[in-house]
Amino acid sequence: MKTKQLFFTMVAILVTLTAFAAKNPQMNIQTTEAGKIMVAVESEKALPLEIEIANTDGKLVYQWKSEKPTNVAKQLFDLSKMGNGEFRVTLNYGGNSVTRNLNVTKRKVEIGDAVYNYEPLFSYRDNILKVSYLNLENKNVFVKVYKEGEYFAGLNLGKTTDIQKAIDFSTVGNGEYNIVLSDNKNEHYFTIAK
Repeated sequence: MKTKQLFFTMVAILVTLTAFAAKNPQMNIQTTEAGKIMVAVESEKALPLEIEIANTDGKLVYQWKSEKPTNVAKQLFDLSKMGNGEFRVTLNYGGNSVTRNLNVTKRKVEIGDAVYNYEPLFSYRDNILKVSYLNLENKNVFVKVYKEGEYFAGLNLGKTTDIQKAIDFSTVGNGEYNIVLSDNKNEHYFTIAK
């Protein structure tokens, strides 16, 4: 058992190092005139980009998508009509994302540090689904399993940074199982045909 945990930990570290070795897109946010921010994105390679601004309840306030893959983007957003509060600016790129928090007041906009989120690693072999996820925001992570479109089972994976889980599918019947890994904001999908 300890060997498996060590293996999964090493895989998580390898995934992390690989992710950091590949240069992530940079998202810079600058305040401009009263109540406006400029979001500038730069990437080494062209990717489909999406910028979202949401309130703390997850309600989307602004959304912008690139028409085609690009490695540079600049967008001006007017926050003056949104009122005071906390917001999240998220850049989605290639299945990954970077998020920065904003604290908006009448006088200024405070911009938080960038937090990167990565795709989980799924592996299915010998009726065992292995899930590895780097949970940098330490959010509560859940796995939901759907069998042929209907809810089948669910599991709370917790809030730890390094999530490693093996789920045994040997006792379930044949069919198609859709796996959804979620942190209540982002969802990641994997399908098993048994």
